[in-house]
Order: sequence, then structure tokens, then C-alpha cells
Amino acid sequence: MTLLFLGEHCIVEEHITCIKAAGDKQTTVWVTGQSAVDGGFLVDMPFDEVMDLITGEEDGDEPEEEDEA
Repeated sequence: MTLLFLGEHCIVEEHITCIKAAGDKQTTVWVTGQSAVDGGFLVDMPFDEVMDLITGEEDGDEPEEEDEA
């Protein structure tokens, strides 16, 4: 189980069903079983930062090259 700490929320990564930008510095996250009309969790983090946490990437990360021996 992978836990993501997003602002004041701790969300189990495997339960995320949808992520949507909600402005410059906020992101909405919906999880499995959550009502679509309740609006999701409003996270005080920009969409790009949330996606970096989920994908494990950070700005400037480049794929590692394999050594050819």
C-alpha cells in the first residue's frame, strides 16, 4: 500500500480514481467509492506537484542511462 500525503490529507494511492486541477495552487482528488457529486478532496497543492508525488518524478529528473558493458 502506498500512502500519499497531500496537504492535510493522507490518501491511499491505489484508491485514487480521478485527479483534476482546481486552480493555480489547488487540486481535487477523488477516491474509489466516493460520491461524484461531493466534489472530492480539495488539496492545497498545485496539480503538477500532486502528479510528481504520484508518479515519483520531480522537475529536472531525467531517465537514468544504462551502462553498456
